[in-house]
Amino acid sequence: MTGRQHLWSKLEALRAAESAAAAKKLLLNAPVDEELKRIEQVEKLLKFIPQSNKVTIYAACAVGAICLIVACVLWTTRLPTSHLQLDVTSESVTIRLAKQTSWNGNWDLSGGLLRLEDMSRIEIPPELADENMLAGRSWFEGSNGDFALRSLEIQAQGEFLVKKAELQTLNINSWNSPLLGQLQVYGTPKIQAGQSPEKGEKLSETRFDIPGTITFFHNASQAPAILRVTPRGSLTLENLAVEKISFAREKAASETSFQSGIIKGNLTMLSTGEKPLPLEAGSRLRLEGVKGVISALTIGGDGVRLVFEGRVRSATIGPPGFERELKPSLLEYMYDQQRLGFFWAVASFLWGLLWSARTLIFR
Repeated sequence: MTGRQHLWSKLEALRAAESAAAAKKLLLNAPVDEELKRIEQVEKLLKFIPQSNKVTIYAACAVGAICLIVACVLWTTRLPTSHLQLDVTSESVTIRLAKQTSWNGNWDLSGGLLRLEDMSRIEIPPELADENMLAGRSWFEGSNGDFALRSLEIQAQGEFLVKKAELQTLNINSWNSPLLGQLQVYGTPKIQAGQSPEKGEKLSETRFDIPGTITFFHNASQAPAILRVTPRGSLTLENLAVEKISFAREKAASETSFQSGIIKGNLTMLSTGEKPLPLEAGSRLRLEGVKGVISALTIGGDGVRLVFEGRVRSATIGPPGFERELKPSLLEYMYDQQRLGFFWAVASFLWGLLWSARTLIFR
C-alpha cells in the first residue's frame, strides 16, 4: 500500500469513527458540534489527496476488451443467410423445385437421336402398334424424323439434372417427383420402343403427315427418368421457385468423383453490394440452403444458362479443404449498409438534440 493510500484509509477511518461518536451523542441528546466540525475537516482533507487512477485504468481496459471482443464476434460471425444474384453458364446443373412448374411450347428436337428411358408409362401413336400403351420401365427411341417437345410438367420437390453429353446431346434426368411430358413426331421416323430395357415391341413403319403424339410419364420411382435429346433450338423455363442448385457433375476418369460443370458466370453478393465475382471454367461453387427464383433457365445444345436471385445459407468457392466462404460477416454487412448507418446517425443526432433541449428547459 502506498503512502497516499495509507493516508486515505486513515482519514476514512477517522471520519467513520467521528460519525459513530456523533450518532451516539445524538441518541443521548448531547451536543455533536465538535464531531461534525472534525468530520467537515476530514472531508476537506480528503479532497486534497489525489485519487488513484487504477479504477479508471481498469474500467478503460474492461471497456476496450469488451469492444475488441464484440468487434471480433462481428468479424467472424457470418450472416444466417445472404442475398445473392447468379448468372452462370454450365455443362451441368441439378435443381430441386420448391413449387410445381409447367411449360408449353415447341422445342425442336430434330437434331439427332431422341431417347426416353425408365418411364413408368409411354403412350405411342396408334399408327405404330395396336397396343400403344407401354408400362413398367418403358423406353422409346426415335431418329430420322422431326420431333418436338410440346409440354413438360414437374411437381414440387422434383429434382432434375441437365447435363451436356457427347457432341450436342443433352441428358435430362428427373427423380423424386412425378414428371409428365408430351412429344410430337412428323415425317417418316425410325422408331423403337419397349416396356422394359430387355424387351422391344414390334412397331409398324408409318409416315406422319398429321403429327403423332407421344406422352410419357414418370411416377417418381427409384430409377430416375431419362430424356436424351439432341436439340436444334433451346428451351427456356421461367420463374422457377427452387431450393437446391448444384453445378457438380460426375466424372469417372478424374482425380475426384465430381467436378464443376461451370463454363463461365458472375456471382454478386447483394447483401454487401460488392462488385460481381467472375466465375471461371471449373469454378467449384457450392450453394447450401438455397431459397429463391430462377428467372430464366435456358437449356440448349451448348449447355445450360441460369439466372438466379435469392438467399443462401452458405456459398463457398474453392477446392475441397480450401473453400472460401463468400457469405459476408456481420461486420462487413454493417459496413456496407449505408442506410443503416444513416439511420443510427440520425437517431443519435435527435437523441442529442432532445437531451440538450431537456437540459435547457429544466435547468
